[in-house]
Amino acid sequence: MKKFEIKKILLPTDFSDTANNALQQAILLARLACAELKLLYVIEPEMNFSGTIPMPQNEAYYDRLKINLLDKLKKIVDNIADENGIKVTYETRFETVYKQICSVADDENFDLIVMGTHGTSGVSEFFIGSNASKVVSHANCPVITVQQKAATSGFKTIILPIRADIHSRQKVDYVVELAKLFTSTVIITGFADSTNEEEQIKVKQYVAQVEKYLLKLNINHSVI
Repeated sequence: MKKFEIKKILLPTDFSDTANNALQQAILLARLACAELKLLYVIEPEMNFSGTIPMPQNEAYYDRLKINLLDKLKKIVDNIADENGIKVTYETRFETVYKQICSVADDENFDLIVMGTHGTSGVSEFFIGSNASKVVSHANCPVITVQQKAATSGFKTIILPIRADIHSRQKVDYVVELAKLFTSTVIITGFADSTNEEEQIKVKQYVAQVEKYLLKLNINHSVI
């Protein structure tokens, strides 16, 4: 498997407090990893309820909305670049949120997506549950989700759950990269999906291999 490096970070936003928390994490990651950062706002189709029958918004409405969004994104990006000295770009897209996020990440070969878990308004929050979980499920790159009250000072402790499947071990290099950037402590914990003795032994072997690997890389860690 190709060594994981963070060189391009995608930050989907809707300007909510949670998205702004995610943005602060993404900025810190970009600074530490000398990575590029891109802000993405996805415009979902809306219905006009001014009449008796709901109708799709007209093209002029979206043109005005896009101009306003691009202006807002530019101000944020200019401020980030001035204060942090990192390369930052921005874009708006139209249609389904999670599909466009995954599409941009694939088309432009992003290494990491950082996004908030909740959005701007009540029941129809932009990134509530469904979109965040869909991005996690469908994206071909790692995804970090940030909650509304998350700290913005990096990752002091990272929990690394290990199971018997290959996908569980593939995330080790992702954790190693983050731990190096933030001087984090990695907590390794093994989980067997059944009481099968053979599987439990295999999990213990994988945990021992990961511990040996982290020790070789001088990553501060413990096993629980």
